[in-house]
Amino acid sequence: TDLIQYPVGNTRNTYTIPNSVKTIEYFAFAICTNLTEIIVDAGNTNYSSDDKGVLFNKNQTDLIQYPVGNTRNTYTIPISVTTIGERAFYNCTSLTEVTIGNLVETIGVEAFAICTSLTEVTIGNLVETIGEEAFYFCSSLTEVTIPNSVTTIGFYAFAGCIALALVKLDTTNITTI
Repeated sequence: TDLIQYPVGNTRNTYTIPNSVKTIEYFAFAICTNLTEIIVDAGNTNYSSDDKGVLFNKNQTDLIQYPVGNTRNTYTIPISVTTIGERAFYNCTSLTEVTIGNLVETIGVEAFAICTSLTEVTIGNLVETIGEEAFYFCSSLTEVTIPNSVTTIGFYAFAGCIALALVKLDTTNITTI
């Protein structure tokens, strides 16, 4: 009933989470570079996936894991998502552009860390929290606009973003930087 760790060296590019899985451990799909699609059995009562093979909680308000091996260049967070989980896109080196929808409130710790090809991020107007190291070492990121809905930016949120030349920031509501 507990999915603890997907084998990092597994060469399959898809994995189906059975309906018996009730919990998935933090970072269970870490650095699984061959994995391009996570499918959830339709009978699973706790998790779901979309047609792009991205893992969510059942009602798709929490984005849990984007498959690390997916070679898609762009991704738009679905409109139902309110939370991008910790390390949800960690080491997704093919992504160049991500659009974070207007219902997302939280970008988790290290959510986009080491997405080295990421050049553009559009952050939705309801995001309140950008977690610690959320964009850590996104070395190709050149520009970020942070809306005034953001009240907390975690430590080192943009550390290692060596190409980041412009941060547009409305500081009206920010309490921690």
